[in-house]
Amino acid sequence: MTNAIIRNRHIVFISEGGSETSTTRAQLEKDTAELVHRIETKIKSESQLAIARETLALYGRALELAKANGL
Repeated sequence: MTNAIIRNRHIVFISEGGSETSTTRAQLEKDTAELVHRIETKIKSESQLAIARETLALYGRALELAKANGL
């Protein structure tokens, strides 16, 4: 499971293996909108839809964390 933290005014996603990916709130909002568009228009298989939903849930939690931390 990937977790999200706030570090140096960035949202940092940390995978189970320890790798980190950093992004800004603005970029995450853009990525979220793109993912929603893909879910609505392109994703057809149940497995892809399940992955997209998990990713969308993670993005939502990260955005809430960003808002709570004043980003």
